[in-house]
Amino acid sequence: MSLKDILNPKTEQKINTAFIEERTEPFSQDELSDKWRKFAYSVKLKDLDLYSTLTVNEPVLKEGFLVQLAIFNQAQAVDVNNKKVELLHYLRNQLNNTKIDLELVIDKEAETKGVYTIKDKYEKLVEINPAVDLFRKKFDLHF
Repeated sequence: MSLKDILNPKTEQKINTAFIEERTEPFSQDELSDKWRKFAYSVKLKDLDLYSTLTVNEPVLKEGFLVQLAIFNQAQAVDVNNKKVELLHYLRNQLNNTKIDLELVIDKEAETKGVYTIKDKYEKLVEINPAVDLFRKKFDLHF
């Protein structure tokens, strides 16, 4: 909108409306998984955290073309939601279905199993190999 349009209210304004053709071609779980992996791979170099979030759990196709993804925490939800429009656009075009939607489900049990901080990672390593703690003590390392 220009300054001239604001000052002259009699000028007709054109309304720009986009017509979206509704497509509801059915697709399988395997087709969804294939396209999902391809999208995830396309963001791998730009956003490794998002790539990990998209690939750690397989998306599940639910009734009504709803795609459900289990995630571990709210931070992952934010990452996915930041790319949700792009992801849905890709899936809708690739699978020829405009009704596809995405639902994120936070898996509370998996959240507690996650290893996020340096201390958590260290404790997990010691659990796997107790010699790591001996190494830390021998060289007087601290976290």
